[in-house]
Amino acid sequence: MFGGAIATDGSVTVWQSFFFGNHAPAGGAIAVSFGDSLSLEKSALFNNTGTGEAGASALQIYDGDVHVLNTTFAHNDALDAGATVMIDVGDLVLEHATLALNDSANGANGLYVGPSANATSYSTMYSNAANDCDVTGGWTVDTSMDETGTCPGAFVAASQPVGACTNNNDYQSFCDTSDGHGIATCYASEDQLGTARHPTDCWIGAFEAP
Repeated sequence: MFGGAIATDGSVTVWQSFFFGNHAPAGGAIAVSFGDSLSLEKSALFNNTGTGEAGASALQIYDGDVHVLNTTFAHNDALDAGATVMIDVGDLVLEHATLALNDSANGANGLYVGPSANATSYSTMYSNAANDCDVTGGWTVDTSMDETGTCPGAFVAASQPVGACTNNNDYQSFCDTSDGHGIATCYASEDQLGTARHPTDCWIGAFEAP
């Protein structure tokens, strides 16, 4: 019923995977619960759907510890007041993640962090239908960017990320001239496609600048 592709049972590692067109009432692609742990790396979650009330379109964390690295969430849709990534209880770490071009009906559209959860973000969130973030729980920002100004402590994109640059596409984060380029901290030596990251001026999102 929950987790259109994966419902965790214990500790789960997902690496270099593509989740496309899955659907469930909550966790259109993946659902984590019962204190389970998930490591999600170098993956893409596209066109997944949360069909239930307040259900996540891509990743639903009811109770668990989740680490996301070099991963893109795009074109997902929560049909009834959900978000793309939702955590109710537990800890979520987003490093070099991109949440872009997602939609929901009356929800956060990008990321929801509930009052009993904690999240740390080093990521980009942009061109989601309304708000990039809805945060009521613990929140630590380690250089993140959003387009709507709804992610506490994140800075707002200086330039339109999609379609504004010749070296840009739906999966890359920002133009060379934006604030999302030239960040000193790198949490991985490679990006989502295995391209080497610039060691002293990384992009925040899942893809490194060309």
